[in-house]
Amino acid sequence: MKKFLVAVCALIALNGVILGAEVIFPKKTPALSITFPQDWKVEVEDVVSALSADESCGIVIMSVAADDFSAAMEELAPELDKIVKDFEATQEWNQEPVDINGFHAWLTEGTGEMDGDAVNVSVLVVAKEGSGMASLILSFSTDESEKVHAKAIESIVKSLKPAK
Repeated sequence: MKKFLVAVCALIALNGVILGAEVIFPKKTPALSITFPQDWKVEVEDVVSALSADESCGIVIMSVAADDFSAAMEELAPELDKIVKDFEATQEWNQEPVDINGFHAWLTEGTGEMDGDAVNVSVLVVAKEGSGMASLILSFSTDESEKVHAKAIESIVKSLKPAK
């Protein structure tokens, strides 16, 4: 995981960083708005990469053109596999979507490896009905950093809403 965090930090350093703030993503066809705490480092390019100030917790967001969960996962699963190795779900995907601020949402949680380090992983897929877009929101942390950043992650998820 340390190598991945270093890579994310390098991307942020090279491309500029936003500290906190609301992010509307993707840039070309806005699908969602999400707000990060002021002390988080956020980079927005083809994906959103965000790191807690202590760099122990991260969130990656990517979006694809998709009309439903199955189509979204067909596109997004290979991307998840590139980021998290040996992902093993500890919670099955919810069968029916739940509503998160106007999005249909599916969630699973599990564990995996990033650069040889064990991580806890939460995978949230959101789509606004009729938008033709779906987004994968991947958060990763260690057991310790998950406890430290639980409130921040909760506030980030609660801030999620369809872009206007």
